[in-house]
Amino acid sequence: MDDEEKTGGSPPEEEDPTEEILARDSGTEEDSADGEEPTDPGGGDEKERIQLIYIGPSLTYGGLRTSQILQGTRAEIDAYMAQIVEKWPEASRLLSTPEDLPEMLRKVKDRSSVYHKYYEDMLARTRDSRKR
Repeated sequence: MDDEEKTGGSPPEEEDPTEEILARDSGTEEDSADGEEPTDPGGGDEKERIQLIYIGPSLTYGGLRTSQILQGTRAEIDAYMAQIVEKWPEASRLLSTPEDLPEMLRKVKDRSSVYHKYYEDMLARTRDSRKR
């Protein structure tokens, strides 16, 4: 019997709580499809590292750009998004997992979708804030 069998498997890996959320651009666009009610992307285990992609309009003074990728645990991403969501509540609904990205982009472009409404509401507010 080796050490892993004696201890019941390998020891759990500890996560570095100081690791920052990484963000980068990605340029993907899709055509329209059906609309559905919003779901909570990237839910699940709080310690599991995930990627979420912001699919809303760029928030020049809000800290998010279209197609920005947020990486980290769900808690780290929520902490990063907390101040943004105070001013832009729709932003939390315009996050997609990489697996759901093509479908979510279609929903954002579909005029009958609630995601399209979130996007357009945010876009109108960003235009209004630029005029001030």
